[in-house]
Amino acid sequence: MHDRRREPREPRDSPEQQLRKAICNLGESSDFDPSYEVPRLVEQLRSHSPPNVHAVAEGFRISVTEQPYKIPYLAATVALLYIPQAPTRGEDDPEPVESNEPDSFGSQILSNCWKCCRESMEKKSPRELRSWIHFFAHLTVARIVSPAAMLGFLQNICQALDELAVSYARIVKASLCVAEGLMRAGAILYEHDSAAVTALVDAISGAVPTENAAKELMFPIVYPHVAVPSSSFVIERLDGLVATLRVSATTGFISSLSSYPQPHSLFPALADSKVTSFALDSVLLPPEQVDISGQDDEEQSSSLNDMCHFHLTLFDDDITPNPATPEGYAVRSIITDIVDIYEVNRKDCARVLLDTPKWLPSETFRPKPGAEAPSNGDTPVTQGWQLESTLIDTILSNLLLVPSAPLPSVYYHSLISELCKLSPSTVGPAVGKSFRKLYSQLGDGFDVELVRRYAEWFAVHMSNFGFQWVWKEWTPDLSLTFQHPKRAFIRRVLDLEIRLAYFDRIMRTLPEPFQSPSAGAMPEQAPGPEYDYGDPNHPHHSLAREILNWFQGRTDQEQVKQGIDNQKERLMDSGESEATALSILRFIVVQSLHEIGSRSFSHFLNAMERYIKVMRHISTDSEAKADILEATGKFWRRNPQMISITFDKLQQYQFVEPSDVITWAFAAKNGGGLGFAEWDLIKGALDKANGRVLVAKKKVALQRKEQEDQIAKEKAKVTGEMDVDGNLAQDAPVQQSAGLTTALSASSTLLSDQKLALSKALEGFATLLVDTDNLLSESDWNSRTTWTDEEWQLNQTWNWYRHFCRTYSPHLTTYSKTMEVVLNDKIAASGKNGAAATKLRRFFNIAIGDT
Repeated sequence: MHDRRREPREPRDSPEQQLRKAICNLGESSDFDPSYEVPRLVEQLRSHSPPNVHAVAEGFRISVTEQPYKIPYLAATVALLYIPQAPTRGEDDPEPVESNEPDSFGSQILSNCWKCCRESMEKKSPRELRSWIHFFAHLTVARIVSPAAMLGFLQNICQALDELAVSYARIVKASLCVAEGLMRAGAILYEHDSAAVTALVDAISGAVPTENAAKELMFPIVYPHVAVPSSSFVIERLDGLVATLRVSATTGFISSLSSYPQPHSLFPALADSKVTSFALDSVLLPPEQVDISGQDDEEQSSSLNDMCHFHLTLFDDDITPNPATPEGYAVRSIITDIVDIYEVNRKDCARVLLDTPKWLPSETFRPKPGAEAPSNGDTPVTQGWQLESTLIDTILSNLLLVPSAPLPSVYYHSLISELCKLSPSTVGPAVGKSFRKLYSQLGDGFDVELVRRYAEWFAVHMSNFGFQWVWKEWTPDLSLTFQHPKRAFIRRVLDLEIRLAYFDRIMRTLPEPFQSPSAGAMPEQAPGPEYDYGDPNHPHHSLAREILNWFQGRTDQEQVKQGIDNQKERLMDSGESEATALSILRFIVVQSLHEIGSRSFSHFLNAMERYIKVMRHISTDSEAKADILEATGKFWRRNPQMISITFDKLQQYQFVEPSDVITWAFAAKNGGGLGFAEWDLIKGALDKANGRVLVAKKKVALQRKEQEDQIAKEKAKVTGEMDVDGNLAQDAPVQQSAGLTTALSASSTLLSDQKLALSKALEGFATLLVDTDNLLSESDWNSRTTWTDEEWQLNQTWNWYRHFCRTYSPHLTTYSKTMEVVLNDKIAASGKNGAAATKLRRFFNIAIGDT
């Protein structure tokens, strides 16, 4: 008989854990009633004996910073803890005595919360700081924090906007903090001091640059003849924030106050309380610090941070909230915070997102079909926005942010898939509408980088739901020119789907028009290798067969190197020049190694590592490296993904350099323009070069620190005491360590490689685009329906150049003088100096901040 007493039991929560869980689980029930659950939580926290201030304060810290959608209810809980308990009649007291003093337990909790707020400022955590500002703003509305104290807090933060040469990133962070505090507590603050509140709004409005050249690079809709086109479904983050504040200010912030739940109003004790307000210390945002150590993981300089950010909205305002209105900003900011915080768990994120209506006013969203409509008083709520469309719209506005999404794209893909799985009947239609809306923008100036991300999302989503899509909707577009953005998108999506499944699987999901080779949608055959020397009629078949046998027989590397040299002599004896003989052998060696490594990725790595000396033997100069890339590209010409993978490994083994890959990618189209595959190679090479520099800088910093520590120890031996700064006397010789010398030398080499890679990319773009004046006028754009394939490709290349400038802005800025010379020399050599040359220079100048 099974003895259950021997089964391991889950450890019980400690009393401290129980308190923290009670706070974090507030409102988790399906029928959340704050008028009942908030007082019950207050009673549970107060009744714990002995009072545990630390555990309760920690519970509120966790919930405020990790569950920001609960903040109004958490603030109401702390407010009830702060006010004195209901007075009781003592034995000798004829009447209970009212007290203005706050409850000791609640006061300590609130003091700890304020301490956490200050710590979030000191450690420069913008999201946590915003959450704490929301918390104290709701306490201000509940009359626990005085309006004067909260106003002073926001005024201190706002001082950052007046700093000399303040960066755009700091403007955004400070503006968000102040504006979101005003949206929640603005009505109370406006009643207290309307002039001071108006001054805060004016300060934020004045800090937003009216003329921002970066908008030309960042705007997600691209017209070649207009710097920043007008679009009804694009809004800049700070512009939307200022518009929201202006709308709120016209009503004394009553409109923004109603955008958030007010659970404190459910408790008369708060309204009747005369308790002394909680005091907020005077605090300031810590100053900006420029990292000069080279240890910033993202290596982001101010030039990139100073670029604006535009968000897309895909639906009409009656379906999803307008982000430039108080209600829309409130809803979208809460959803965005949930998405950001729950990155670690997409399943929980999807569940919380679908519960969003619980945490907002009842009239915010329409009731679900078949569900009982919530009521606002005695009136049922039948209006509002569509929850699922709002969720998808907000998630996509972050996925499609330029120059890059805040979080990995795959997270947004998987989150949308989880939402569909939890509520397929409601989320599925919203996703379908989003697909169609984005597709409708193709060919009308939609940014090519966003098209790339859209294609990836589409393909991944299809792979999660059986690759089912109504392709027949897009059948008419197969008659468009081959390089039209809609046809290019279809080819890209199907290529990605094949990678996620296999050729025949995807072919079966397509209607007949898409299966036809004449449609140009699917490859004519499944992706695979193409060994050029397998045909017995090839002139070098016998030679290739011999070399392939060496590799298959695992011949020693030195023997292979000698055999290659011998074959070179034979080719030269047969009349080939030395250069031609070497090129022939390089092609055969590289393709033969790929042939034995084509069975799997591990086979490829094993082949390269086994014959690494042979590869280095044949990759001695730029011509040799170009041959290696060309041989690889031809071998995998039916599989663009493998070209990208193998090129990356060739760079990793340093058989070729990033600059070689970039040169090859620009030459691959022979002047026709860049496609998605070519840009993937260029971006991969640039990221490789930049990543190597970042690692090298960290090694230099580490070696410097080790040397300084060693110097300090040596000095301590002499002086008998440690110098905490590690400084020697002026006359003490300091010899550079061998490790630091090596690290500096490696860093110098990699910096040169990085500069060369950027130069090659800039040269490549200038070569392709300098003679495209015929694509840049308004009349040219308006007649794009008659464009040829080459014209569409060159238009896409302009988009990639624009994306190159904004993405690698920090690196271009570092070498701005060199890059400027490279660009101008290339333009001068072309003999062209028209509209295209001017635009090439303008995009570059915006990227380096020279406008």
